[in-house]
Amino acid sequence: MKKRVSALICTLLIVLTLLPGAAMDVRAEGDFSVEADAAILIDLDTGKTLYEKNADEKAYPASVTKIMTALLAVEAIEKGNLDLKQEITVPREALTSITDPDAVTIFLNTGEKIRVQDLLYATLLPSANDAASVLAFAVGGNLGAFCDMMNVRASRLGCTGTHFTTPNGLHEDDHYTTARDLSKIAAEAMKHDLFKEIVGTQVYEMGKTSYSPARKINNTNQLLYPSNSNYYEYAVGIKTGYTGIAGHCLAAAVERDLEDPETVEKTGLEKRHFLTIILGADRDGYSRNTAFEKTIAMMEHAYNDFDYQTIVQKNYVLTSASVALSEDGDSVDLKTAEAVEDWAEGSIDPTKIQFEISADTELTAPVNKGDVLGSARVIYDGEDYGSVDLVAADSLSFSRKLYIQKRITDFLDQWYGKAAVVLAVLILGLVISLIARLARR
Repeated sequence: MKKRVSALICTLLIVLTLLPGAAMDVRAEGDFSVEADAAILIDLDTGKTLYEKNADEKAYPASVTKIMTALLAVEAIEKGNLDLKQEITVPREALTSITDPDAVTIFLNTGEKIRVQDLLYATLLPSANDAASVLAFAVGGNLGAFCDMMNVRASRLGCTGTHFTTPNGLHEDDHYTTARDLSKIAAEAMKHDLFKEIVGTQVYEMGKTSYSPARKINNTNQLLYPSNSNYYEYAVGIKTGYTGIAGHCLAAAVERDLEDPETVEKTGLEKRHFLTIILGADRDGYSRNTAFEKTIAMMEHAYNDFDYQTIVQKNYVLTSASVALSEDGDSVDLKTAEAVEDWAEGSIDPTKIQFEISADTELTAPVNKGDVLGSARVIYDGEDYGSVDLVAADSLSFSRKLYIQKRITDFLDQWYGKAAVVLAVLILGLVISLIARLARR
């Protein structure tokens, strides 16, 4: 019924006056920015990037590295290779690998026995470097093997600009990542309930060890403390970091209720979930840290400046296809089967919409209204908003008369058709000649 041809791939820019239902007042955008070496803002509900700055440039992550360390430990627990209550004996190599005298620690001693659970909390809350190293030995057997595990896991998460050489993030020239890669690692870590519970904890009481009595440790994430000027009530974690070379770094996540019932109904979401990464916010010393206020600004930008709206209307005609063997017409319009709706910043600017169309361009009747004849991938402002089916806008019936005419025409176009005509003419001429001779007799 259809004559398939190679798929048509093209990009169409839609002019403002041609897009039905588009708002005419386009808000000026691009004013939002973050003063940091690198930053990224991710909508965890859709996976889309809402803001980025130098997101793929090499940067030093400092203690934000410990997200990956803890992720591997949590995954080992989930696989049954470790147990939260399991006691780990602190190896000497885990402590001697920390050569920075100013590195934050919980003062572990060689031979000390400490629970895995306490190591996880100490790694993620006060950012204890010795706890992170001991975890690395517990999971990987030694630091080299564990760093290999870190790099393999990063690669599997789609990280392309990351190389880990330490489980704690103390500076090494060959230990680096990118804001985008860190967002992938942090997003994965937040999928694990145990990890999420730990990074959302303000204060934790460690159990006693063979060397130390029970003690309380505090989270360095100021977003979590109501008494702090950097408190953000929607924050749920996750990790701070600082070295003199890396500057202040922060990975943060929030959950915030949707207030508009109509949007809740359309999206099926009751909460919005965002993730931010900031690298190199300040280098003026440990005490000056604007990463928290910059993170809050990013989160407010995500919640307040992005609305759920129609990117492309339903029944919008994108292209057409030729149709053979129908007396109803020789072409049919292809239109969107559904509206494309998603979160977008400001009013929709039609000049920023592009379509990558894959569709049949030559069809044979019959064509029924609503037949799926192709698809279009929607790109808005550089972001992929998925695909929508393209369907026939009208029905075109099959014509038997045109079909017979086409069969005759196709036959006559072939060499054997031409030969048959010549032969028929010759035979006809011969018959006429014989009849004439008989008539003369």
